[in-house]
Amino acid sequence: MLFLLETKFNLLLKRKFVRFFLVSAIATTLNFAVFYALHKFFFIDYRLASGIGFFSGVLLGYFLNSRWTFKSSDDANPRKRFLKYYCVYLFSLGVNILMIDILVEYVGIYPSLANIITIGFTFVSNYLGTRFWVFKKPLVLP
Repeated sequence: MLFLLETKFNLLLKRKFVRFFLVSAIATTLNFAVFYALHKFFFIDYRLASGIGFFSGVLLGYFLNSRWTFKSSDDANPRKRFLKYYCVYLFSLGVNILMIDILVEYVGIYPSLANIITIGFTFVSNYLGTRFWVFKKPLVLP
């Protein structure tokens, strides 16, 4: 029975979406920790703290996604790949900051909760952009 559970778990981990989700959870934890520390302990404006936290998570996420989730080959141009990854997350940052500002200033949600909501919202666009644009495998014709 344990063998079956272990096998199913290993199969699940081989799926890119599940790996991306785990990497995102780790990167999001870093994102939120940086945001919270900067905003709560260093009194940095929540918008700037959110942006710095966001990019901290992006850097960690790029490293983990390129090595583990999508297992990009060494022959790919790493600078070009990182630039594309950065563009996906730059778009997400714009959405993130716009959403957090609307949620805090107009809806009246506490900044920490607004940050969590925006992180969840941008997850989907990040996955689609990285999966199908940044780390897409080249089409091999027979």
